[in-house]
Amino acid sequence: MAPSAQAAAPKDVVVEFTAVPTADPAGKKAPSSSPAPPAPAPSSLVNPEEAAGFFSTLFMSWLSPFVMAGYARPLTMSDALPLHTRDVPHLNYEAFLKNYEGEVWSAIKLTFGRTFVLSAVTLIFAMLVTLALPLLLRQLIRFVEASATEDPPPLSDGLFIVLGMTVLSLVDTTCKAHAMYWGKLVGVGLRNITMRLVYTGCYTISPRASLSGEAANNDVGKLVNQMAADAQRYLTNMPALVMMITAPATILLTITILLVTIGPSVLVGLVIMLLYVPLIKRVGLAQKACQGEKMKRADERVRVTNEVITGIRVLKFFAWEEPSQEIVAKSRAHEAEMLLSFWLWQALSTTSALICPVLAFVATFLTYYLVHKELPPLGDTFMALSMFKIIQLPFKAMSEGISATTQSLVGFTRLEEFLNQPRVPRREVTAADSDVMVKFSGRYSWGADADDASGACVNVSQQTPLVVRRGQILTVVGRVGSGKSSLIAAMLGELDLEGSSPPIPVNDVNGSAALVSQQAFIMNANVILNITFGLEYDEARFREAIRVSELQADLEQLPDGELTEIGERGINLSGGQKMRVSIARAVYANADVVFVDDPLSSVDAHVGRAIFENCIIEHFGSKGTSLVFVTNALSYLSHPKIGEIVVLGGGGGGEIVERGTYTELCGLKGEFWDLSGGAGAGKYVAGVGGGGKKGEGGGIEVVAEVEKKEEGARGKLITKEEHAKGDVPLATYIQYLLRPSQAPPNSSLCFFTTRSCVLLFLYVAVEGLVSLQDYWVGLWGQQDNADDLAFYAQIYIAMFCGLAAVVSVRSVMFSKFAVDASCAAHDNAIANVVRCPSWWFDVTPIGRILNRFALDLSSVDEQLPVVTQLALITTSRCILVVCVSCIPSWYMVIVFLPIVFVFARQREYFRRSSREVQRLLAVASSPVFQQLEQTLVGLPVIRAYGGEAGFLKEFDRRLELSTSLAWTKTVLDQWLLIRLTFVSCAVVTAVSLLVVVYADRLDAAVVGMVVASALNLSSELRFAVRFSTDMESKLNGFQRLEEYASELPKERPAVLPEDDAKASSGWIKEGRLEIKNLEMRYREGLELVLMGVSMELEGGMKCGVVGRTGSGKSSLMLALFRIVEASAGSISVDGVDIAGVGLDLLRKKIAIVPQDPVMFSGTIKSNLDPFDEYSEEVVVDALKKACIWDFVERGGGIDMRVENNGENFSVGQRQLVCLARAVCRDAKVVVFDEHSASIDPLTDKLITKTIKEAFADKTVLAIAHRISSIIDYDRVCVMDAGVIREFGKPQELKHKKGGLFAALCAS
Repeated sequence: MAPSAQAAAPKDVVVEFTAVPTADPAGKKAPSSSPAPPAPAPSSLVNPEEAAGFFSTLFMSWLSPFVMAGYARPLTMSDALPLHTRDVPHLNYEAFLKNYEGEVWSAIKLTFGRTFVLSAVTLIFAMLVTLALPLLLRQLIRFVEASATEDPPPLSDGLFIVLGMTVLSLVDTTCKAHAMYWGKLVGVGLRNITMRLVYTGCYTISPRASLSGEAANNDVGKLVNQMAADAQRYLTNMPALVMMITAPATILLTITILLVTIGPSVLVGLVIMLLYVPLIKRVGLAQKACQGEKMKRADERVRVTNEVITGIRVLKFFAWEEPSQEIVAKSRAHEAEMLLSFWLWQALSTTSALICPVLAFVATFLTYYLVHKELPPLGDTFMALSMFKIIQLPFKAMSEGISATTQSLVGFTRLEEFLNQPRVPRREVTAADSDVMVKFSGRYSWGADADDASGACVNVSQQTPLVVRRGQILTVVGRVGSGKSSLIAAMLGELDLEGSSPPIPVNDVNGSAALVSQQAFIMNANVILNITFGLEYDEARFREAIRVSELQADLEQLPDGELTEIGERGINLSGGQKMRVSIARAVYANADVVFVDDPLSSVDAHVGRAIFENCIIEHFGSKGTSLVFVTNALSYLSHPKIGEIVVLGGGGGGEIVERGTYTELCGLKGEFWDLSGGAGAGKYVAGVGGGGKKGEGGGIEVVAEVEKKEEGARGKLITKEEHAKGDVPLATYIQYLLRPSQAPPNSSLCFFTTRSCVLLFLYVAVEGLVSLQDYWVGLWGQQDNADDLAFYAQIYIAMFCGLAAVVSVRSVMFSKFAVDASCAAHDNAIANVVRCPSWWFDVTPIGRILNRFALDLSSVDEQLPVVTQLALITTSRCILVVCVSCIPSWYMVIVFLPIVFVFARQREYFRRSSREVQRLLAVASSPVFQQLEQTLVGLPVIRAYGGEAGFLKEFDRRLELSTSLAWTKTVLDQWLLIRLTFVSCAVVTAVSLLVVVYADRLDAAVVGMVVASALNLSSELRFAVRFSTDMESKLNGFQRLEEYASELPKERPAVLPEDDAKASSGWIKEGRLEIKNLEMRYREGLELVLMGVSMELEGGMKCGVVGRTGSGKSSLMLALFRIVEASAGSISVDGVDIAGVGLDLLRKKIAIVPQDPVMFSGTIKSNLDPFDEYSEEVVVDALKKACIWDFVERGGGIDMRVENNGENFSVGQRQLVCLARAVCRDAKVVVFDEHSASIDPLTDKLITKTIKEAFADKTVLAIAHRISSIIDYDRVCVMDAGVIREFGKPQELKHKKGGLFAALCAS
């Protein structure tokens, strides 16, 4: 996460997060850069597969130590195996890029073609071996028939047959295990490539791709789904694709053998099987359409979920939790429609794949009977029956392969669309080669249509370009929405040059650059890493950055100083502190050009002046650094070091209307004069600095105070993600299979119990019918009488029809059941998440939450139903096969006992390791998504610093751990398959030996059924174990969603029984506010942040709340909204203690304009009134009062489009929209939290006038840095260290000798 080590960058640049000191000056140990899981084993360690010998590789014995460790104890991240060189993500990525020429599919074929072909060829060989087994079965039946004659064959003939069946079973399974492993390795590679391509592509997404066109749609939802659902799908789909490719060859070989054995009657069955081809083709097209639409809807759901999570504070302030949860649930229901359609088509495909070979067998033998008036010899009959059962596997493979192909093709298409979007070439940082550091001209836009107001442009004439020379300061001012931030973005190559194709960066920065953005980008890392930003740590340089950015006093109050962890988006810092960390980062970078976007509006006046003098003027001046300085604080512009000032017009087009020195602009008496209120900025008066003494400049205005635990955890904010250990509880199985929340409206638990029991019965019934059919074929083949033959044929046809009906009903019921279960899990989880207390979001990364609603939910949607169904099918089949195998003799029970013991032992070895690896994989995936989300938030800053390489290195570290666990899970499956081969071969050998020994006493029909079942068992046994353990592993995703649905902390009740009475009586008519001895701490065990606060305001009073950073201003507002509950004391509104009011009613009766302006994608109307509570006239009036209507009207009125996070609005405009939101609510109590921080002085005056008029009869509490905005209020509350130091009329406190308010006014 560092600037690239290029020519202009300092020599000590590194591109790692981990380049931090091992200890701070006080001797404290430096923590890791982020709460990510530990990295995999060092690269110096050799992957065990690479070091394995031939037989170890053949039987995958090299994995056994890992399995034994998993059996003995719960696995941890430190147990992750080193990656094979073949599977390293960045190497896969580089190999793909060498082959990529615009088509994803072609590049994939060139990258993984050899491995895929090797897998397919090995599988075809295994299928040849499989086809030889029915031929041996025919010989065994002939041996049994001959043994009943007067001239029985020698016993050795039967033993050779048994030996052949045993050896072929071993070869068959071993080949299949390796074929599947190689296929899954292709999936691992595709997963790596997809995740790396999506993450890397984020750095070059152009504004045109970000803001225009549906295909572009690069919101968090789509990118997360591509990295979670799409990437994971390749891993699970590859084996099905390999089997589908080999299926036609298997079918052709089988038909050929049957044709030779049975004769032309087989052609009838072949015709029936050919009719299956157009059906499966139609199913494939339908599934592809469903999958494509489903993924679009899933993208939208994840995007909405992300917006809800990131904007949770605003949702809680306005009591919008339940409606927002309903929006997410509605989006999920919309997605579930396509999910159900997909599964219903899959049910049709699965049913037809099962029925088609059986129908072909029936047709073949009926034809044979009609032609020959008899059935083939019994040996040929059972050989043919086994062959047709073998054909079921390729037919099933074709069904699953079509599904896998459609899903993969949709993923490839989405990936190709992403790769083919307009791209911004990376800025090449070179050493400064002249005194002209920036030369800029042209017309630029954010990529939207030129006529769209949201596509705010920058327009600088080529005849009079903006030029910044070494050491100069170019200052940019203008009204809200005039294009100041867009100008900086254009200079850094973030905007498109209009008329260029393809879009090109217009970056004319000479040398290295640094950016202090208007909304500070703060990483989830400690303070050192946030400031050094990947550069090597230098003590003197770091201390200088701390000094000039006025951070020293804040660091002294942090639990672990500069080693304290900062939460995502700087959640545990105030707005001013976040900005100062951003300034310190720019100072530490020693860049040639620094772009500073209005940083001083977010800090106290005295701190702002100190930063201006010590940092902007003195430090950057002494280094010869050039600055592009955007500001709304015009009081600094009369400083003699301020050079050219550029004034942008208020029309939003980025037009320069005035430019010149401060004196020249004042003389023009134009736009600059109007901005300054007609009096200029006045003569600059040097300040005295701020924040030099402990307690004066700082403290920490926390929103979630850093928890002070034992010494080893000091400064740690983000909690470690826990995962379940041990067996998946029986309750989880019951919740998934029988949960009442799956019920349709007004249905009872009885409905579900009945439905689930019926479903389970159907699985057993199907396998019972199949076994009964096999037995009936043997009886049919022994009949000589024509009438008996016809009777047995009719019964067999009836059995077939019954089987078809049961399978169809079962498939449809299971499809509906699977969708109901996943929807219930999602809805319960999101409903609980939005009701979590605010502090939980502070200590839980957004990426971790999104992981549950992306990767885990995708697993519950697509993988869990598959393994559940297969587990039920194979388990039912195995139980019946074992029962059938015991028919020849009860001695088989004794034979099976040791086999069952070995089987159970191997299963337990595998189950424990597989389950823990799946859990670790889920935990290891969260940091990957956290990195993506964090990168998207800070993309302009990362690109400005040239820090892409460092972020990529950190992403690779996290992805390698995730890949190691995904690969390990893949190997575990094949390790089990090989070991169960010996168990299943033992079953085949035992049954066959018993048949040979008792050949003269057994019925040939029974022998055929028993041995055919035993051969079937050799594969079904393996799959039963694998799928039952897979089900337990995949239930991890469901279990993790259930944790969110039931185990998260909750806020106090949203609704209380007394609320209706309060609401009907019109509670809060006056807005009288009374605070008595209020004490508050952020969580149990933390120190108090408010101590004995008392204050009383009559209805309609306006009170300004001021104080230095860390004084408790925001904490007081959080207590009023009960975002944090009071520890002692009370707050009453109109005589009612708010502690006895439901949260929804309380928050609906008061309003807030927050410091961090949050907007949601949609329209202006949906941002102000998402639930249609107000008329259009009310909304328009609110926009006019907030001074934002002119801009909105140009953009299309209240239906104007709002992009993700309001990106097509400036920060100042977003604050005005938030003001309009509060005006709409028309509450009697209104809170303003630095509402004018990013607003120019002229607009601030208009807003102040609006507040006086629109909120004339409202009780107003306003936190303010600008004393001028609250000097005319009725009261001023001066806070310090969590207590009220002064409270009274502003004019009286202003002239109070030695008073705190007087000092603030003076500064």
